[in-house]
Amino acid sequence: MLRVIELSRRHTTQNLNVLPGVSSIGAEVSGEGSLSGRWLCGRSTFGTWSMQARGEVAWTMLISDIGPHYDASFFLDLLQDYRCNVYSLCPIVTEREIRESVSLMHMSREHCSLVYALGAVTINLTKTDPTHDPNVSKQTFYLSLRSTELRGASLLSGEVTIRLIMVSLFLHNCLMTLRKFDMAFFYLQEAITMMLMLRMDDAAAVSKLDVQERARRQRLYWAAFIHERVLAVVDHRQVMLPPLGSDTPEFDPSLPPGAHEGFAKIVKLFSLMDDEFLRNWLFLASSTASTAVTTAWIERKHRKLEDKGSASLMPLPSSCSIACLGDMAQAALIVTRYWLRTLL
Repeated sequence: MLRVIELSRRHTTQNLNVLPGVSSIGAEVSGEGSLSGRWLCGRSTFGTWSMQARGEVAWTMLISDIGPHYDASFFLDLLQDYRCNVYSLCPIVTEREIRESVSLMHMSREHCSLVYALGAVTINLTKTDPTHDPNVSKQTFYLSLRSTELRGASLLSGEVTIRLIMVSLFLHNCLMTLRKFDMAFFYLQEAITMMLMLRMDDAAAVSKLDVQERARRQRLYWAAFIHERVLAVVDHRQVMLPPLGSDTPEFDPSLPPGAHEGFAKIVKLFSLMDDEFLRNWLFLASSTASTAVTTAWIERKHRKLEDKGSASLMPLPSSCSIACLGDMAQAALIVTRYWLRTLL
């Protein structure tokens, strides 16, 4: 999230070769009745996905294709960085779930795709800024490509899972940092579409879940809400997701101390980017933009931004000071406030 909000203006991006109707980044297709993907970025051809009679996809990729540097131990070694730099800002996929996916990565396309996407986003948010370090940039892009290949195309009988949504959201994050905004928009919309398929915007549907899963889906919705607004400012895009009925996700006792409070504070900050804010920023209504941006409006936004007794920004409970949020959450709050202040 920190890397994403540092992008304050639109950049020219290099077009990616994307086949119409195929959710992938840069592939070649050959043959009839089968999809054979040879990636344009990487050291070798990774494998073949062939369509079976019943519409199922047979995974014929050899384990040796993964390469010595990307075995299970490579991804397990990233867990600490993931916990500190990814999960602390987007507490959705737990360490236990990651370990499960790593253990199943040689048997399940979905689990393996998630592991590669998780590796990409962890390196993306942990290492030196990939826009300045070509090795990190290449590794982030390579792992992202690998994740899309392993996931494959969506099938008519396919089921939407939290894992698949997170693959798209992680890919979006990496592509934003790599400044490939068109494809970042694509994968964010893909994640949002799957979220709406699970009716995460429907309070009645979500209420049937237990509190832990309900809170997790609310956090996922708000994460997409935040990324949409960042993209709206950086790349002048319109947004789809309105705020949820509740101002913040429900409290989840399974989260580490400070995780809920930190995430809720970030949600509150980005909630300041309401329809009026975005309308003025995007100049969708020029007549309104010239009159709505008044000194009083800017001062009101600044007061909310400073979190001084405003009802719009939830104060931390007395049992949790700002220090309990962790370094990344504190940094995210500081940078987000500074970024929003520059927009105002």
